[in-house]
Amino acid sequence: MEIVAMNRISRPSAQILRKLGSTTALLVCMLSPLAMPLYADDAKPTATEITKARAECAMHKQKVRAVENANADDAQLPAMRLAWAQACGRAQDLITAASATPAPKPQPDPNAAPQ
Repeated sequence: MEIVAMNRISRPSAQILRKLGSTTALLVCMLSPLAMPLYADDAKPTATEITKARAECAMHKQKVRAVENANADDAQLPAMRLAWAQACGRAQDLITAASATPAPKPQPDPNAAPQ
């Protein structure tokens, strides 16, 4: 099954999901919107939250790379890859939420008659 990189899944995450297999990838894609934190327009994530999420993503990446480079037949590798994909997805969601601008409020028409 070919995984198409959607707006919610970054390229590295899509590559990780490809390695995990179709069933796991489908499950992650279905559950990822449920795991995404919801932010109001005035409650955007802070730079500290984003930095922590990016550090967690990098930590998971290093763990996976270490196991892959050791050529160990580790049964935990799929779970480690899944944790990596989730951590990087969370970091990307925080970055997206922080950069989102609120929709402009509709302005009254200056030519309209007062009500």
